[in-house]
Amino acid sequence: YTAQTITIKANNQRDVFSGDKPIVSNLATITGLSNGVEVASYNCVIKEELNVYKVGAYVIDVTDIIFTAYSNGVKVEISFADLKANMNVEVKTGTFTITQLAGFIKAKDEEKKMDGVPLKATNNCTTSLDESKFDIFVITSGMQSSIGSSEHVLEEYIIYYNGVDVTDCFNLKVANGTLTVSKPR
Repeated sequence: YTAQTITIKANNQRDVFSGDKPIVSNLATITGLSNGVEVASYNCVIKEELNVYKVGAYVIDVTDIIFTAYSNGVKVEISFADLKANMNVEVKTGTFTITQLAGFIKAKDEEKKMDGVPLKATNNCTTSLDESKFDIFVITSGMQSSIGSSEHVLEEYIIYYNGVDVTDCFNLKVANGTLTVSKPR
């Protein structure tokens, strides 16, 4: 007698970086079911409990598996342990992949009227990121001391989420701004 083999494999999933724990869909591939045995329910979960879920791969486990089958015409629940005692049951993990979030960050355009004081870089930027969620620190350089324009250069940026450096979780297009001094009226 060869015992029936049932395989339950968590489906691979992916999403872009948000910092939060990924929302895992209850999706699994189930093979080998027969003789009226069905999977009634299960949960797909990421086991790791982290402060921040950065770009990378995380294991998806299948847990809380409940089977049903018909016994004398009545549908009954079968625990994972009971089913495993009578059949070969394989539970395989999946992978949840978090990829970089795309966006932009740009040194802010600054302008003022000529007043004899040079217009200096302000370490301000504009970005597509949610600034209420991410703490963004920038270093800019540049100065315009006469009438005209020059670059407001974005030298460096660091992004934090819940106190963790998540700069590498973004694929940002970086742009410089402009420092402009115009004629006084």
